[in-house]
Amino acid sequence: MKATTALFLLFVVLTSSFAQMRMIPHLTRADGTFTSTIILCNTDAANPSSFTLTPYAKDGSQNIAVYEGQLEAGETLTTSPAELFGSSEVSHFTIGDQDAIEVTVAYQDVDGLFSEAHVRDTSTTSPRFRIYPGALDDVLDGLALVNPNSSSLEVHARQVDAAGMVYADLSIFTVGPHAKELFVFTLQGFTRRADTFYEVYAPDSFAMTALRFTTHEDLKYFWETAATPLPMLVQAETDPRIGRVAEFNGPSPNYGVSFRAEIMDERTIQVTNFNYLANGPDVHFYLGQDLVFVPGITVGEQLRDNNQAYLGETLTLTLPASVTLDDFNSISVWCAAFSVDFGSAIFVDPAE
Repeated sequence: MKATTALFLLFVVLTSSFAQMRMIPHLTRADGTFTSTIILCNTDAANPSSFTLTPYAKDGSQNIAVYEGQLEAGETLTTSPAELFGSSEVSHFTIGDQDAIEVTVAYQDVDGLFSEAHVRDTSTTSPRFRIYPGALDDVLDGLALVNPNSSSLEVHARQVDAAGMVYADLSIFTVGPHAKELFVFTLQGFTRRADTFYEVYAPDSFAMTALRFTTHEDLKYFWETAATPLPMLVQAETDPRIGRVAEFNGPSPNYGVSFRAEIMDERTIQVTNFNYLANGPDVHFYLGQDLVFVPGITVGEQLRDNNQAYLGETLTLTLPASVTLDDFNSISVWCAAFSVDFGSAIFVDPAE
């Protein structure tokens, strides 16, 4: 046995056989709005090459038959997931150690009206990737992430600018062994800022494909964007104010206000179970010190004022760029037109 082969087998034994192999991290659902076409090419112009494709379900289970095939010298095969793997729903697959076989997936709208996006297989894994988002509202940025490890992985994403200012830092999901998760930034807690970038990070390496979509209802384009691998993120000590909670449960007989607000990170407050009759003018969430909200800090958009009540809703509030956790310890549903507090509370440790 060659030394390189022995070393590879030792690595397989000590870690997961799924790790460090080439893979296609994402196949679209059979009932989705995009299709996936698999293109296999034997780049060896002189010799036939065999190949092995190992399919996985989204939850990481591997109960779908492995596909073994062969391409003649220089041959290209264009096929579908169903033709290779049958009727089983395949989420992603790995490619055996056959360097001559190049694998590409073409994503296209299900009606075939718009040009497809071609995405190469990847063997790149990293504990952190950086993505530069689209600056305009004509696109959404998302990702398909595969955990190549034999244990679950908690994955975080943060939004940060070049100066190091962190605008959001959230736990986005826990992905099981060999499983895949999808995530769209601007639909799941992140704002669109032209001067920032996204970083996705975890305590162990993972594989990822960064994908971008058009938002125009009459256009269905889907393509890969750059995901730059980076070293593991060294986290600063967590601010003790993160995780503090402010709860207001009334009475607020004229306005029906109640809420629970939690400091999620240094840039984000999440309001849950928010109730408000929407019957006041120029009402916002305000931040202040010790329940004093004049002049106060406006955070989030103006609340509805058309009597379309908030009933148990969840809102995500992003702090203004110039505001830090030092600038407030209280939150209010505040009527700016008349300087009236509709309901307020101080952030405290949940254990207190």
